[in-house]
Amino acid sequence: MTALKDIHLTSTGVHDKLISSAMHESISELLEAIRKSASRPVHRIILGTAGSGKTSALRIARSAFEATGARVTTSLENIGAIDAVAGSVLLVDDVHRCGPTALADLEAIMRRRDTSVLLTARPRSSRRIIERLLSTSGSSALTLGAMTSPRVAQRAREVLGHDLRRDHIAAIMAITGGQPDGVHEVLTMLQHGRAVLPDAARVIDEAGQAWVSRRFAELPALVQQAVAAAEFATAAPIVAETLGVSPDEAAELLDEARDSGLLLDHDKVTPQLKACFTDQLGPTKLAQLRSHAASALASSHALTTAAALTFAQYHVVNPQVASYLIRASERCSDTDPNQAATLLDAAYAAGASLADFALQRAEVAARTSDYGGALHFADAVTNRALSTDGRQCADLADAIRISATVATSRGMVAHAADLYRWLGADRAGADAPIAAIVLYAAGDGETARTVLQQAAPTIPTTYAQGLRLLAEGIGASMSGSGKSSIAMLARAVSMLSPPPVRRAMPDHAAALAATAALHCGDLAAAESILAASLADHRPEAAVTARLQLLSAWTSMLAGDIPAATARLRAATAHPLPSARDRLFEYGLRAGLARRADNAADLNTCWTAARPVIAACSADLFSLLPIGELWIASAHLSLQSEVTHLIDQAGTVLKDLGSPILWAAPFHWCGVQAAIIGDRPDDLVPHAHHLGAAAHASEYAAALATAGKSWIRVLAREFNPADVEASARGLAGAGHSWDGARLAAEGGFRSNDPRAAASLLQLARTLKLTGASGAMAPDPANGPAAPASRVPGGLSVREAEIASLVVQGFPYREIGERLFIAPKTVEHHVARIRQRIGAQSRGEMLSMLRSMGFPQMNHQA
Repeated sequence: MTALKDIHLTSTGVHDKLISSAMHESISELLEAIRKSASRPVHRIILGTAGSGKTSALRIARSAFEATGARVTTSLENIGAIDAVAGSVLLVDDVHRCGPTALADLEAIMRRRDTSVLLTARPRSSRRIIERLLSTSGSSALTLGAMTSPRVAQRAREVLGHDLRRDHIAAIMAITGGQPDGVHEVLTMLQHGRAVLPDAARVIDEAGQAWVSRRFAELPALVQQAVAAAEFATAAPIVAETLGVSPDEAAELLDEARDSGLLLDHDKVTPQLKACFTDQLGPTKLAQLRSHAASALASSHALTTAAALTFAQYHVVNPQVASYLIRASERCSDTDPNQAATLLDAAYAAGASLADFALQRAEVAARTSDYGGALHFADAVTNRALSTDGRQCADLADAIRISATVATSRGMVAHAADLYRWLGADRAGADAPIAAIVLYAAGDGETARTVLQQAAPTIPTTYAQGLRLLAEGIGASMSGSGKSSIAMLARAVSMLSPPPVRRAMPDHAAALAATAALHCGDLAAAESILAASLADHRPEAAVTARLQLLSAWTSMLAGDIPAATARLRAATAHPLPSARDRLFEYGLRAGLARRADNAADLNTCWTAARPVIAACSADLFSLLPIGELWIASAHLSLQSEVTHLIDQAGTVLKDLGSPILWAAPFHWCGVQAAIIGDRPDDLVPHAHHLGAAAHASEYAAALATAGKSWIRVLAREFNPADVEASARGLAGAGHSWDGARLAAEGGFRSNDPRAAASLLQLARTLKLTGASGAMAPDPANGPAAPASRVPGGLSVREAEIASLVVQGFPYREIGERLFIAPKTVEHHVARIRQRIGAQSRGEMLSMLRSMGFPQMNHQA
C-alpha cells in the first residue's frame, strides 16, 4: 500500500502568534463539531492556497481531537490501527499529493461513518480529487481565505505591540494579498528588526520581496512560466500557445499558479513578482516567453492596450503589437493627446517605422506643448515628402501647419509666415485659410489675400467654410473701422466648434475673435466668445490657458481687477509652455500692477518678463501685451528693453496699411507711455494716428479725444466738461480704468473745487462700474466672500485710508488711489485719530498697527 505523506503536525507552519485567534475564528464551526465527534464523526476538507494556514488549521484540529480522547492517525500505513478502534481520527495534509491507491484507501475509510477524517487540499489543482471525495463521502469543505486589511492591522498590533500606519498596512496587502505566511514573514521582519515607523516602508518592501522570491523559486519551472505568462493573459489557449503546451496542460499550470498564492485577486502580477522573473527564468527564456505571448494574443485578437504597452516596455518587437498601438492612439488622440503620444512611442519601441506614425506623433506633440518633439517629427514628415514624390505629398501641408504652430507658440510668427510662403497657395490646400491668418499676423496682408484667392477649391464642409470665414474675418478687420469683422469672426467660431478632428493650430479661433473684439473695445463680444469657448471641454491645456488669459485681459480692460486677477491665477495654475502666452501673462501682470500703483509688483514682473521679451518677436495678435509692457517700461524708465518689440509692431501695422482696429489700441499705449515717460515728442505720431482714424472709428475717436484731454490736463489748461466727456468716452470704449484715471487727474489739477469734486466723483463711479462685475462671474471662484469686520469702529473708507497711512503713503498718493482729494484724506485721518483716541500721529500709527492694520482687503 502506498503511504500518504506523513505530515509532522508539530512542524513549522504559519507562526502561532500570527494565526492563533484568527485561525480559531475561521474554523470555529469545525472545532465545535470536533467536540461532538464522539457521537458524530467529522468529515471535512480544508481548502486553501499555499501559505493560507491549512497545516496550522490541521494542527489546531489535532489538539481539539486529542482533547476529546480520540486516537489520531496521520498516515495510512497502519490501516489496521484505524480499523481496530471505533472513533479513530485520520488527518491528511495536502491530499492532492495522494497516489491512486492511497486515494482509493482514503475513499474507503471516508465511506465508513465511524471514523473522523480531516483533509487539506489546494482548491484549484485538487479540484477533481475534491469533487470525488465530496461526492463519495458526503463531506463538506471549509475554505481558508486571505487576511483582510483590518485583520492584518490587528495581527500587526499583536505581534509588534503598536499600530502600523494605514499606508504600511496597504503596502503589506499590495505585496502579499493578505496571504497569511507572507503577512507573517513581513511582520516577523519588522519585529526582529525593531524597525521604527519611518523605516517600516523599506522593511516591508524588502521582506515582501524576500517572501515572493522564496515562494516563486519553490515552484516547478513550468508553473513559474505560467505565472510569468499571467502578466499578459490567463486564458488557457493563450497560455498554451505561449508555453508550447496543450490547452489542458495550460489550464492545470494556471490552476497551480493560482494555488501558489502569488497571483493576487483577478490574477494580478505584483511588481515584486515580476522582479523574480529574470532571475528564475533567465533573460533569454523570459524574452522568448514574452515574444510568444505577444504573438499569441495578437493572433487571437485578444490584445489589450495595457498588454501592448507592457510588451513595448519590455522591447518586444512585434508588427501586430505596433499596429495595434498605432490604431489605439488614433482612437484616443482627440480626447487624450497625452495618452496618444504614449501609445505612439510604445509603437516605435514595438518596431513600428517612423514613417507609419510621424505625422500623427507630431500632431499630438504640438497639442501637448511638446514643441521640440513636434518639430522633430514634423521635420521627418517634411523631409520624407520632399525626398519621395518631389513636393506633392499630402502630408506636407500638415507638417508645415504643425511647424507653424510651434513657431507661433514660441513667439516667432515671422518664421511661421516664411514656412507658408515656401509652401505656397497651391500646396496649402484646405489649410490655405490658416496660412492666410499666419501671414496677416506677420504683417504680410498682400500674400495672405493671394493665398486665399489662389487656394484650390475644397469640399465645402462646415469646418472648411468656418476656417475660410475666420481668415476672411481677419482680412475684413484690415479695412475701415474693422468693427464689422467681429460678427464674421464670431460666426466662424461657432462654425468651428466643435472641430471634427482636433488639430494643432497656430491660434485658436475664439482667441483670434476675442483679440479682435478687445482691440475695438467690444468687451461684451469678447466675453461672450470666450465664455462659450471655455465652456467646451478640450484636452489641450495650452489652448484653455490662452483663452483664460484673454478672459483675464477682458476683465482688466473693464476695470474689474479682482476678476482679472482670479482669471490670471487660473490661467497660470501650471507654468505656461508657450513663450507667446507667457508674453500675455507678463503683460497682464504689468497691467494689473500698474492699475494698483504697485511699484514692487511691477519691478518683480519686469524682472521675470525679461527673457520672454528678448525671445519673442512682435506680431499682429500680440499687440495687447506689447502695449502694456511698453507702458510699464515707461514707468520703470526701461523703454530701451522693449524697443525691438515696439519697432517690430509698428512695422507690422505699417505693412498692413495701419488698420484702425489693430492700430488704435497700440497708439493709445504709445500716448500713455509718452505721457508717463515725459516724452512729448514721442506722443505726437501716436496722437496723429488716432486723430486720423477718428473719422472712421468711434473707438479711435474716443481714444484720440481722451489723448488730447490728458495732455491738456497735464498742462492744467483744460475744460472740466471736456475731461468728463473724454473719461466717459473712454469707459464706453472699454477702458473704464483709463477713464477713471483721466477723471481723477482732472480732479486733482482743477482749480475749481466744485469741478474737482465732480470729476473725482466720476472717477469713483467709473472705477466702481468696472469693478461691479460687468464681466460674467467666474463660477469656479464661488460666491464672493463676506466683507471683513473693520476694527476700531472705523468706516470702510477710513479703514482703507488707515491701511495706506500705516504703509507710509503720502496724502496725495492715497488720494490718487482712492480718487479723493488730498484734503479729504487729511480730514479722514483726523477723524481716525479722534475715533481711536490717539493723541499724536505716532500714537495713531502704533495703535493702528496693534489693531491689525494694514489690512490687505482694504488696500486699493
